[in-house]
Amino acid sequence: MSRPLLLLVTGAALIFPLATWARPPEPATPAQMSLPVGRWSVEFTNGVKEVCDVRRNGTASVVEPLRSSTGNAEAKEGSVVLVFQDDRVERWTPVGSRMVVEHWAASVQFPAGTPVLGIGALTGVNGLQMSLRLERERYRADEPVILEVVINNSGDEEANLGMSASDRSSFDVVVCYVGGGMTQAERMPLTKFGTKLLQEADSAKNIPIRLKAGEQRSYRFALNRVVDLTLSGTYSVAVKRTIPGQPRHDGEGRPQSGPRKRDELISKGISVEITEPATPSR
Repeated sequence: MSRPLLLLVTGAALIFPLATWARPPEPATPAQMSLPVGRWSVEFTNGVKEVCDVRRNGTASVVEPLRSSTGNAEAKEGSVVLVFQDDRVERWTPVGSRMVVEHWAASVQFPAGTPVLGIGALTGVNGLQMSLRLERERYRADEPVILEVVINNSGDEEANLGMSASDRSSFDVVVCYVGGGMTQAERMPLTKFGTKLLQEADSAKNIPIRLKAGEQRSYRFALNRVVDLTLSGTYSVAVKRTIPGQPRHDGEGRPQSGPRKRDELISKGISVEITEPATPSR
């Protein structure tokens, strides 16, 4: 962790309402108002990586390769202190959209002991995460390439994905040619089919799409029909989606210009290799 980055620490806070099932919502306490609700990925300077979920009710859970625990989060003096059941303590301090994370391996070391430092980044929007899956990593150019996109709600509340007429048009499928020597690395264009598919639909029944806590919604795209994959070589694939759904492309299939949407799910990238079709035997 560089010293200049630590000097940029600010006391910015995100405001979230607190609700209960048994009675009408009560005003949030100052500590609850500043909780960084969502799923965070934290990478420490010693190489350890953790995934931490912070919930609106002040509870938290953490998973590492050799550790998992639950605990509680509390806002204190511009930072958030997380105390876990396995006697570990973390202090999170916002720096822009990320978090400086200090980790103490025992509660008796907090706060005077020397912590392990890390950086945390939000991996979802309001408890939502988006993941990608292909059946395999290599396809012939004449084979269908089916991309599965899954949106999972790991939060505690129902999530709004937008309206049904904008369901598919809210996706931006970003495919770049990254290897093969056929052309320079660049984003591949949508096909005519992809342009039509990712446009906002005219529908007489435009209904809201809601995703309950713990539920997931799956989408399947014929990737080779949506994006030009005719060159043999390696492609990187990532998907973005606005939350709630808003159209991502104009009528010509070009990404909408202007500033980035406020709430946006971004998947981790995957790669796929396209090879030449088999030569027919005579």
